Amino acid sequence: MTMTKTLPKYITAAVLAAAAAVTAAVCGLIGYAVKLSPNTAAPVPARYTSNMTMYLNDAPYLTLSETNPYYNDIISGLNTFSSKSETDPEEFCHTPDITVINKNGDKFEYGIAITSYSSPDVEGAESTPSTEAYYIRSFNKHGDPKVKYYPNDPDAKKLSDDIRKALPYEYKRIGNFE
Repeated sequence: MTMTKTLPKYITAAVLAAAAAVTAAVCGLIGYAVKLSPNTAAPVPARYTSNMTMYLNDAPYLTLSETNPYYNDIISGLNTFSSKSETDPEEFCHTPDITVINKNGDKFEYGIAITSYSSPDVEGAESTPSTEAYYIRSFNKHGDPKVKYYPNDPDAKKLSDDIRKALPYEYKRIGNFE
């Protein structure tokens, strides 16, 4: 003969509440661990090709067309970064000069980064010069950025100059905004 006795309702409710709390805590820890996962941003492409979408000045409507006279120079300039060594980070990244999206949907932004120091308020005091670098910012699957800095050498300055020169052509190509 077996005897069964039902638990009081308050004990059943307490057990269910404890199970829900444990489940919530475990889910919270999993979510926290995912955020702590290493930044696995997409690696910077070693070679840029024409099957990538590129747009200028962080404006997706301002795509770089293959008919732009500076298109090949810009591709060549982007490709120079695969052979460059990184430099020290800077404090502030300007709006990207160019954004590249590859066929996998990976996004890369290129632009100037600076560290700016204020001039001394005291006459005769030595000032610290501002510094700058060229950055490449890529994004992981969570959208978190990873930034690499490169010397703002003649190659980077030429790339910036070519992008600046390519802008009028693209504005003429897309027309006006009346």
